[in-house]
Amino acid sequence: MDKPLILSLDAHGVPHRWISWQQACFYYAKNLVAWTLGEEKFTYYGGICRLTGERSSITAHSIVAIKGKALAAKGFNQVPPLNNRELFRRDRHMCAYCGGEFSYFRLTRDHIAAYPPPPERQLID
Repeated sequence: MDKPLILSLDAHGVPHRWISWQQACFYYAKNLVAWTLGEEKFTYYGGICRLTGERSSITAHSIVAIKGKALAAKGFNQVPPLNNRELFRRDRHMCAYCGGEFSYFRLTRDHIAAYPPPPERQLID
């Protein structure tokens, strides 16, 4: 296990996402780790200090809580993307072009494969 993933939490303990060891080292170096959990620890070594001759290291735990605003709250402000299934369900499987009801498999989002309009709706030149 040379590339472990580390679970990041917000300061309230709500899981946010899995982060790499590089991201965890960033949080440790910036003093953004509020508290840690987990028995697993990973030590990463840096360079040697010219003045002291000591090698720098950061020991990261398998679970870290990040200081700052609640990270999970960011998801509440985002609008989820509207996929075809949800769009068709919202519109009750009705075509906005011709007004007919169709199955999920016959509908398209942008009506590229449009059927010709009924004769009463056709324009006369």
